[in-house]
Amino acid sequence: MAAVKIWKIPITERYPLGIKFRMVLVDVLQKKILLLFDNHWPKGPHLHIGEKEQPYYYTGIINLLIDFKNARHLEENKYHENKKNSH
Repeated sequence: MAAVKIWKIPITERYPLGIKFRMVLVDVLQKKILLLFDNHWPKGPHLHIGEKEQPYYYTGIINLLIDFKNARHLEENKYHENKKNSH
């Protein structure tokens, strides 16, 4: 399951982009987050791929959506390949 939420918020010191976002890909059967893009304070824009966290360089909403779509596609393929090989 994937969910995308983007909120327009006032520009503040904590949120200088004027948006908040959370984009997630979840394995609902195992209740496990496979991919997560978010920008909560104090970390700012970053992403999680499985257990690994890394910074994310935000360049605009369109690029954010494209990056999430591309990363989601890669993670879904990896997930399905792992399930296929585990049987």
